[in-house]
Amino acid sequence: MADRWDGGTLYLSRDGGASYQALDVDVDPASFGIATTVLPAGTGTGVWDNTSSVDISLTAGTDTPPQSMSDSDVLAGANGALIGDEYIQYGTVVSLGSNQYRLSHLLRGQRGTDAFWEMHAIGERAVLDNGGIHRFALPSDFTTGLILLKAVGDGQTHTDVTTATTVRVYGRETLEYAGCNLAGTRDGSNNLTLTWRRRARKHGDDDWMDGASLPLDTILERYQVFPLSSAGTAITAITQAEQAVVTAAGHGLAVGDLAYTTGILGMLALNGQIATVTAVAGNNVTLDVSTTRFNPWTSGGTIRKPTRTISVTAETASYLAATATTDSLPPAGPVTFVAVALGDDGRRGYPLIGAI
Repeated sequence: MADRWDGGTLYLSRDGGASYQALDVDVDPASFGIATTVLPAGTGTGVWDNTSSVDISLTAGTDTPPQSMSDSDVLAGANGALIGDEYIQYGTVVSLGSNQYRLSHLLRGQRGTDAFWEMHAIGERAVLDNGGIHRFALPSDFTTGLILLKAVGDGQTHTDVTTATTVRVYGRETLEYAGCNLAGTRDGSNNLTLTWRRRARKHGDDDWMDGASLPLDTILERYQVFPLSSAGTAITAITQAEQAVVTAAGHGLAVGDLAYTTGILGMLALNGQIATVTAVAGNNVTLDVSTTRFNPWTSGGTIRKPTRTISVTAETASYLAATATTDSLPPAGPVTFVAVALGDDGRRGYPLIGAI
């Protein structure tokens, strides 16, 4: 909401505009704009990044500009910002004039968003979490992901606003974090035991305890581990659509298969994804992933089917040498694995990828 917004009500429709419900009464203007430099990729979530910085230009909410804060204030939750799809915190602010600022002394990949810190670009969104941002719990029957929003000023009703804004809600804050410290040991017969360490949304990165697993924050502890074939099929195009269409000659995928994508340039947010194939037409594979807000694909990438799905209920999984041979993978390694935690709703969380 812009500088001169005097307050109003946000209305939500989940039935295509047939009905609206009041979602929030808002009187605080949000501060947002764009990034004018590329934020470099992060390297760790639990340490200060004193090498990287990002310049932003605010286009709204300029009456509440960012300010430098002490380390203790930042560690207590102050100075959050969404840069692209990565949530950071910043300790130092330098004014560059004309509502432009440089943010540095950063905490990176907060709220599990380290999965996005290699995906930054000039012109991406920059939203300051300084009072004008409100969070809402997803309704239990929320399934489509598409909603309509209307911001209605004082003295108006939602019918006075003729055009609604269509928004896709990803619910990324509800996804389980990627694990860490993927490791593997082989016995004398080359049978492989994989292990990793759990991270947890409810405890956050500030509760990390010397690399030990954080307490479980789901009712059930469930993981899926996917061994990957050594090579994938080259991608020659990816669409920006509600369900992405990937073009790859000779992909060998069928409807219902899982597909893993990596090595993509431009549409970096699709790298490391495990998606379900919903349609196949010749060289075109449709995936159950919305890419409407991803950067356009520019080149590169491969798509492949995991050789199998290993479901486990603890931070360890076994992969026998005989199974590797059956999967046409080298029984003595290395083999690339993707491990994901499942939420209580069964959705896959952010991927942990490594070669063992």
